[in-house]
Amino acid sequence: MKRKWLKVLMLLMMAGASFGSPMNPKEIEELMHTMNQTRIEFTLPDEDDKGDGGKTGAQRAAMNHLLEVRNERR
Repeated sequence: MKRKWLKVLMLLMMAGASFGSPMNPKEIEELMHTMNQTRIEFTLPDEDDKGDGGKTGAQRAAMNHLLEVRNERR
């Protein structure tokens, strides 16, 4: 009998965790703002780094193309 009630309690707890509780609109707004913030990543240079970020010629050309496209849209 005790085992049956434990299973019922477990199922109720699982159902509560699955559906969750409603979020406050202010919390949602803060979460969306945090997710949309620009992130800056720092990397440690390799031993053979020459200050160009270690990009190959093809990577550098692709990056320049993306910057040109972005600047044209403005």
